[in-house]
Amino acid sequence: MSDFSRPPQEELAANLRQGYVGMYFEQGVPILDRDLNLLQDLIATAVRSIVTRYIGDGVPAGRQGFKIQAIPADNDFRVLAGDQPPGTCLVGGIEVFIGADVRYGAQPGVPPLTTPTTAQGNPRVDTVYLDVFLACVDGATDDRLLNAGDVGVQTSVRLQPSWTVRVAENATEPPAPPQGHAHYALAQLRRGTNVAQIRADMITDLRQTRLNLDHAERRISMIESLVVMPRLRPSPNQFNPSNIGPGGEVTIFGRNLDLEPVTVHFGAFAATPEDVAPNQIKVRAPADASGRVPVTVTTAGGTVTSEDQLTIREGGPAPQFADPPNEFTPKVGGAGAAVTLFGSNFNLAPVSVEFGTVPATDVHPSPNQIAVSVPPGVTQAVNITVTTRTGSVTSHDTFRGGAPPAFAATEPIKPTRGGIGAKVTLSGTNFDIEPIAVMFGTVPAREVVSFTATTIETKVPVGAPSRCKITVSTGVGAVVSTQDFNVVGGG
Repeated sequence: MSDFSRPPQEELAANLRQGYVGMYFEQGVPILDRDLNLLQDLIATAVRSIVTRYIGDGVPAGRQGFKIQAIPADNDFRVLAGDQPPGTCLVGGIEVFIGADVRYGAQPGVPPLTTPTTAQGNPRVDTVYLDVFLACVDGATDDRLLNAGDVGVQTSVRLQPSWTVRVAENATEPPAPPQGHAHYALAQLRRGTNVAQIRADMITDLRQTRLNLDHAERRISMIESLVVMPRLRPSPNQFNPSNIGPGGEVTIFGRNLDLEPVTVHFGAFAATPEDVAPNQIKVRAPADASGRVPVTVTTAGGTVTSEDQLTIREGGPAPQFADPPNEFTPKVGGAGAAVTLFGSNFNLAPVSVEFGTVPATDVHPSPNQIAVSVPPGVTQAVNITVTTRTGSVTSHDTFRGGAPPAFAATEPIKPTRGGIGAKVTLSGTNFDIEPIAVMFGTVPAREVVSFTATTIETKVPVGAPSRCKITVSTGVGAVVSTQDFNVVGGG
């Protein structure tokens, strides 16, 4: 063994206890071997400490180095080099290598394993661990260090990462390592009483699979793309509408769109977002933008540009509805009913009107109003949208479409006779589109007690003729009963 003025490990431990991390040599004084050794040891210890704290112990991702494998033998197992030897493991900032599979019992200096006894519990838990250290190699092991070709004496020794696989029997973790050593748990063995052979089902792999920096960088990039980077919906649903005039509002759809600051460009033209949320942005097209342009969103997380192209039409003011509730009249009607829309900039051709998603075909625009007929297929409450060459506007008020009323085929009137003030129930369909009116012959019922889509409850009015038809009128149309109603005491 080499001759040191003071054992390097003892000198390092003493300096670490003092909190020393480096050293400088002084001028005109002897240089001692322990100073030179300590200089290297302090640097190496700092590096190993940083690696241990910020990278940790373990084996590279997807590798099988130092995995424990069962073999058909008593009180023994195999340590694998892996499918791409040498296998590696990082322990305490020291990387060690295994070039070929090794049997535990074939290692020099390790005690033989024992068979579990009843006194040790059933099962007995043993911990297999890797003991890593830096071994001193001198000329007795490597004759090149004897410098036979020149000075003929050994001038230094080498430090070599070394390891031994050990087993802490009847223990759930490795023992505390001695000075200069580091321990790392490889596996646990759960061995039954008096069972000498270690089977595969008794082995639990404890090795930590670590990412290398390339894997970490790629995975961080994936996380950023999911959590931070802005993304748009797949084409063709990246924004709506796809055709507007200058100043028209566009809603952009996607995810991660709200990481401030947020900017939007229509081609080369910047626009100021009006409403920003994680999944959508509302913004108006700049007044000087025109043509087919992509939409670009930039946030603190990055930039994304649409595949879809937005068409910005010729200039001019965008259409506007009058203030609610005066956007149009009437508010109800069946197919073919005339509706008048009120607002401004309604005549910048081409002009189209939609009741919900149903386009109107009979449209007559002027600057401040549009006369339109309700198209077939409008059967519920919808908003009305006006589109001109400069953009679109959708009403806040809703239009109620529907079919005209109809009496039921059976028992449309119940009862069919009654005195003045008697309650009468009418059955049918489409009875709920206001305004609702009922007439006994030519005499209006002064009281409609209640109504639903299929029934109306009313009372026989004063003056109703003794025998009459009943008429039901709604906002869509009117229907006359085929059955007569008899008024008791009527005239």
